[in-house]
Amino acid sequence: MTITKSKIGAVLALAVGAGLAPTAHAQVVDAQEVSAGLNTTNNVIQFTFTPDTVTPTPVNNFTARPVIATANTGISNIRFQLLDANGDIGTAGAWVTCDGATTIGIGLNANTLVSCSATGNYLVERTNGSASMAALAPFARALFDAAPGTAGVDQVTFGTVCDADDDQLATGCTLYIAPTTGTRVITAPAQGTGSITLSAGPAVGPTITYTPATGGTVTFPAATSIGGTTTQAITLAGAGGQNGGTTVLSACSSTVGNITFTDGADTCTAGGACVDASLDLQCVSTNAAQTGTATCTETRQNESVSGDGITVVSSRTWNVSCPAANVAPALAYAPAPGPITMPTVGQGQTANSSIAVTPSLGSGTGSSTVSGCAFSGAVGATFTAPVGTLTFTGSGTTAQNLNFSCVAPTNGQPDGTATLTCSENIGGSINPRVWNVTCPDGLPVAAPNVNYSQAGGTTITFPAGASVGSSVPGSVSIDIDINGGAPGGGAGPETASVSCSATAGFTVTGGTAGPIAAVAANGTDTTAAVSCTSAASAQAGTLTCVASQVIDGGAPTTTNTTYPLDCAAADVNITSAPPAGPISLAGAPLTNVSGSIVLSNSGSDSTLGCSATGAVTLGVVPGTVPSAGSATVPYTCLTGAAGVAGTGQIVCQTQDPDAEATLTYDISCVGLSDVPVPAINNFGKLLMVVLVIGLGLVGLGARRQ
Repeated sequence: MTITKSKIGAVLALAVGAGLAPTAHAQVVDAQEVSAGLNTTNNVIQFTFTPDTVTPTPVNNFTARPVIATANTGISNIRFQLLDANGDIGTAGAWVTCDGATTIGIGLNANTLVSCSATGNYLVERTNGSASMAALAPFARALFDAAPGTAGVDQVTFGTVCDADDDQLATGCTLYIAPTTGTRVITAPAQGTGSITLSAGPAVGPTITYTPATGGTVTFPAATSIGGTTTQAITLAGAGGQNGGTTVLSACSSTVGNITFTDGADTCTAGGACVDASLDLQCVSTNAAQTGTATCTETRQNESVSGDGITVVSSRTWNVSCPAANVAPALAYAPAPGPITMPTVGQGQTANSSIAVTPSLGSGTGSSTVSGCAFSGAVGATFTAPVGTLTFTGSGTTAQNLNFSCVAPTNGQPDGTATLTCSENIGGSINPRVWNVTCPDGLPVAAPNVNYSQAGGTTITFPAGASVGSSVPGSVSIDIDINGGAPGGGAGPETASVSCSATAGFTVTGGTAGPIAAVAANGTDTTAAVSCTSAASAQAGTLTCVASQVIDGGAPTTTNTTYPLDCAAADVNITSAPPAGPISLAGAPLTNVSGSIVLSNSGSDSTLGCSATGAVTLGVVPGTVPSAGSATVPYTCLTGAAGVAGTGQIVCQTQDPDAEATLTYDISCVGLSDVPVPAINNFGKLLMVVLVIGLGLVGLGARRQ
């Protein structure tokens, strides 16, 4: 009888049914009927040699020859081992590997021979010689590896040939197909053939480790220009998996338009590597930071049976952060580098001028400076250069001034001249900026000058007021000096005057002087002091001082000098009714007595949060105490038994900068007992009747009189 494919398939199915655990190695299947699941680290064919049942008659020269042959080089490393009757390795039972040419004796008494042929066929002979079969160890087994083998191609064919000499014939040979974790048996006749085919086991893709890990942040370096690009990568490392399974990254996208994947796909293979080992991103920088998320789809093979197509699809997401480009602002000058003519003033008087420097197109932490200003080559006049350094950072666009002056030459003398040079540094690029300045000779007649203790453009700030509507003084006052001038001796005088005013929400005290005629003495003529009326939100405004100069009684020439005003919002100002501290209530025993606390706010809006402990329970507490409004904190207190007080505490938190930031109320609610009213007995009732009659008689007597 021949070993058929159905027989072998049954054995393999039995192996599956026994619960043999799959591994990441080859799968043993029938050449005809594919039976999945028998996956072992090593694949073992075990042979049993069954002696004649007639014992103890020796069976001389009995030979059982299981034959194993490889179909191609996909099967390798055929090894043999002899086991004793208990299935244990014998004293000489080490594994022996065929070298393709040698006959090697293994096992007890060298009675099992391994014959190795150069063609890849291996013959195991078990012979008893002259001994009794019962005395011989009955097992031998062959071990083969596959790496991992190709379905339908790599195979091991096997067969048994059992024969004997003399007058006894072996009753049969038993062929075991045995994984290392157990033994499965097919009983074959004296002669049989069959085959086992190796195929790849189920494909499982590797697990990918990402750097940065999913949920982490991919941070780009800052570009050095708006529109410039920077790159960053998410690196991949695959581990585990089996049988060439793959894990594929695809469909990568970003929620930020300027952050894109330049390489948003990769494939990692079990036992191999990832194609690129990275997902590459690019950021196009702007003048603001850009944040969002980036997501890729991960598809990992996770077959239970080879070829079943099962995959696990996961979404992998990272945070992405691209900082604003670090771009130093460009600087524009008004007037531009070139000639400047100072204002014409009276001879010997100071003429003031300035250059406005305005930044643009900057971002991030890039900065530009203007510094080291100096006059050179001065002729005919005295010049005073700007001092200090102007610094412009990031995306700001607020202009700053380079202020300078000259003293006008005597009328009729040549104009004064000088060269003003400043050093401009834009992101490390240093260039000189040069102006040729002319200081005209002074007028023979001039109205007095109007000078301010604070340069125009100086911001006056106001701290937070204690409450809405309170008046807050500014950080500085402006002293105004009307001085100098040159009288011309005409019909009208040369005069100067000044008047200062502010926008709504601000009040100016002083700031008005004149007209004062030339020649005016040096010294403060008036001081402009500005105050702010605090509001629930910050206020911005402008102080404007108008200088009016008149020559010979003619039409005035006016010059406006302005100061930005910046007034902070009023502080929170909370008052409590009743005040924080002890609060006493009373009611029937063991009942809830209601109460409330009213918080009023004469300052800016404040948040409000309250908590209660003990016998006190809060009602619905508003979340804010509005400006110029109030909030009520309702509560109940559970009284004690008669004469016993229930106690608790309410603590409220506000944004008041003073003691009212935390308000604590200690609540006591006493249980009151009923007051007894004494009963009137009969004697008392009699007395009351007599009293009423007596009062009636007294009244009657009074009427008669």
